[in-house]
Amino acid sequence: MRVLAVLAAMVTLAAPGHASPVNVIANSSFDDTFIGPNTILAGAIVPGWSTLPFLMNTPAGNVWPLLGATGPQYADIGNTPSSGIEQTFTIGAGDVIDSISWSDNTAIPSGSSLYSVQLTDQSSAVVAQGSYVTSAHLTIWDQKQLSLTSVLGAGTYTLRMFGTTGVGTADSLVDDVVVLADAAPVPLPASAFLLLSALGLGALGARARRV
Repeated sequence: MRVLAVLAAMVTLAAPGHASPVNVIANSSFDDTFIGPNTILAGAIVPGWSTLPFLMNTPAGNVWPLLGATGPQYADIGNTPSSGIEQTFTIGAGDVIDSISWSDNTAIPSGSSLYSVQLTDQSSAVVAQGSYVTSAHLTIWDQKQLSLTSVLGAGTYTLRMFGTTGVGTADSLVDDVVVLADAAPVPLPASAFLLLSALGLGALGARARRV
């Protein structure tokens, strides 16, 4: 039993360990630059982001969502690729990107709108991308995620979000943008795996002899 207890403890240590994930996006909810209720600010300058087509803080009774997904404000990313928003961030040595998520919405009369999300690395190569449809809600925001098909470690990345519905249609709205970075799993040395195997076989042999 003592050997088995040691084996269990070593297996626990062998499992990949992670620090607490950290959101590396600055001003993820677009509330750092407060514009006050009943306000739509064109060409807004907010910390961390490129110029927003519109920063929104809208009142009850409007065609726009009454509140953001987090806080009172949210970003209007427009309806064409040229009117999108972006932010550049850095993943530190030994870390990886765990997930990329956000909430979306649009104006009530439109019903829905289309937009795209791209993640590029420091060489401007696209490393992840996706297309999305957002539906109109006054008080509820839908959460979306960007699918990551490879491990993205230390480096500089740019997250870009832009409308694709087309001119003359409603704009797409986003809020609560989160890019979680976490410590990369630390592989167990080969010698440790051999020790685990030996302990496991020894424990099973000892148990068989007792039986």
